[in-house]
Amino acid sequence: MKIRMLALAGVAAVAFSAPAFAATEGWYLGLAGGYDQMPSVKVKSAPFPSTFSTVRNSDSGIGMVSFGYSWASGFRLENEISYTSHDAKSGFGGSSSVAATMFNLVYDIPLGDMWKLSVGGGVGAGDARLHWTNGLNNSLDLVKGSHVSLEYQAIAGIAYSISPDVDLFADYRYRANQNDATYNTSYVALAPMKAGTLTENAVVIGLRWFMTPPPPPPP
Repeated sequence: MKIRMLALAGVAAVAFSAPAFAATEGWYLGLAGGYDQMPSVKVKSAPFPSTFSTVRNSDSGIGMVSFGYSWASGFRLENEISYTSHDAKSGFGGSSSVAATMFNLVYDIPLGDMWKLSVGGGVGAGDARLHWTNGLNNSLDLVKGSHVSLEYQAIAGIAYSISPDVDLFADYRYRANQNDATYNTSYVALAPMKAGTLTENAVVIGLRWFMTPPPPPPP
């Protein structure tokens, strides 16, 4: 956690110390996908005394599409829609998924004629759909249901202009769904069950198509 925060702080420091540059201005579309890791999630029963369980999740993939606007100052504002799903493991069955929509504000920092460093973040809403079962008896639901909560993320990445109107990019995303909600369960004496925050570490690769490519450089 400390390493991640130091890395993001370092990127932010570069962003504020870098000069402004002439970037592509106009609307764009983005498409990305990659690896998504969801750490363990703690669930507990609402009735006192509480009963705790920790559900571990398998690594999986994530997909996202975005539509936004880029200013010549280097700032971009976009709406991003994403989806990821993870199977439970280590004695549990079922899966969890998060479908999110967020508004991201990102600043692109020039690293030369072709390269850009990106730093920013986003906030929005995510639908956390959980269906975890007792691995010994998959007919019994430990947690089942869905809940829409606040979703946010921190973004750090790099992009390369493969043509005047197309960027190839790679991003790291730290994502969190503030899923402090109650869910149904087959264990009546424990009902309802409460699931904690769902966090993700995602690494994605994608393409960004600009609808207004920059003018060609002067001869």
